[in-house]
Amino acid sequence: MTAPPRASVEVVLASDPGGAPPWPALETRPAPTVVTATGRAEIAYLRHVCENYDRLADVTVFLPGDAVVRCPWLPDRLGGLPGDVSFHALGEELLVEDLGALPRDQGRLLAEICADWSLEHPDVVACRAGSMFAVERRRVLRRPRAAYRRVLERALSHPEAAGLLERLWHLAFAAPGSRRGIVTAGDTPIFRDLQFLILSLRAFNDDPVIVYDLGLATHELQWCLDQPNVTCRPLPPLTREMARFVGSHRWQAWLKPAYLLDAPFDQILWLDADCVVLDSVAGAFSRLGEGPLLLPEVCPGSGRNHPRLYDVLPVDSPGRQEVEINNGVIGLDRQRDRALLDAWLYAVEWAIRNEGHRHLLRWYDQGALVWAISKTGLHAHVATDQAWNYPAKPAADVLRHVVGGRRSVLASIRDLHPEARIVHWFGLNKLSVALDREIRELFVCRDAEPPAR
Repeated sequence: MTAPPRASVEVVLASDPGGAPPWPALETRPAPTVVTATGRAEIAYLRHVCENYDRLADVTVFLPGDAVVRCPWLPDRLGGLPGDVSFHALGEELLVEDLGALPRDQGRLLAEICADWSLEHPDVVACRAGSMFAVERRRVLRRPRAAYRRVLERALSHPEAAGLLERLWHLAFAAPGSRRGIVTAGDTPIFRDLQFLILSLRAFNDDPVIVYDLGLATHELQWCLDQPNVTCRPLPPLTREMARFVGSHRWQAWLKPAYLLDAPFDQILWLDADCVVLDSVAGAFSRLGEGPLLLPEVCPGSGRNHPRLYDVLPVDSPGRQEVEINNGVIGLDRQRDRALLDAWLYAVEWAIRNEGHRHLLRWYDQGALVWAISKTGLHAHVATDQAWNYPAKPAADVLRHVVGGRRSVLASIRDLHPEARIVHWFGLNKLSVALDREIRELFVCRDAEPPAR
């Protein structure tokens, strides 16, 4: 059988008229062609697309001319590009910005660029800084050459357009996809619960699972990697404020949108580590075809942000409503729901920078998601049923059922939650805590007399 032809890769280096620094040899398959385009990065990229629209490589990597000098890790990163590139941001620093706060002239220019590319005008944006990315030809050809020419003309006439384009590349080349996966995160204190989650997923599903390492021990990481379809990833790129926040009290509970932004799936199902899956999650992914999967608060009345939050961080629309949700289980289409994800990350970044107002957000990043739902007007997508995020019964009841019925833990959980597809041991009611307590009580007979010395 003849092997399929390998995809062509071209690296476009933007440079000043004096030329770009020499580009190192890359250990890629296939080896890329390197070309130089003159001008500021964003303008050089647009010029390259316009001039080579009918002969673009299968994958084009766009880089500023001094990218390797500033980022010496880039050649290794390019050598490890995934086979299905689609759109792959290469920058390491996360940029989160409120585009509604731009000066009037820049705001008008942003609206014009979005109109040229038929993009919805974003209120807030989260992207990788530096205008460094790889994109497949099919993504570029989704819009006509004339659309790139119009934006190039604007960029040549308005120097501030380049900074706006840095924030729009990921939106310009976004496209719905079919790749789907499950995302979670954990550290040592919640590892036992994470094990329950992964084992329950293995019982009913074969979707890929990514675990973000928030402080797992080496043997805990190895256990995760030994499970079918499970991959572990380190902390994703963060803003400077977020990076400094790591290690603070409850920092892990704030950064969930950063994990979702980094995950390599188009359709993402997030599950808190203290969830247990009782059925196939295919139905949850199916519901993503209708909109984001947003599930109601398991303790109604406890999930509303402080009203004063909307004075200091307004949503700019009095008609938009606040809702109560629980974000232990969330489903997002990362391209379609990008405005929600960006607004969520923006609210988290705002809370980290504004320590004095952080308490106005209820339950950490959950309150930030509530704000983002109001900001983007998606309150109508909050479901009314609890099946995908069902409040778990006391863990001690589950263990009594295990012993009394001679059933497995997973079977006992299903017996006690017949309406549920995913149960969630939110708060302090953890299955692992009850199991540890049960073991201690079985191991030590409290009624026995102490041994004689």
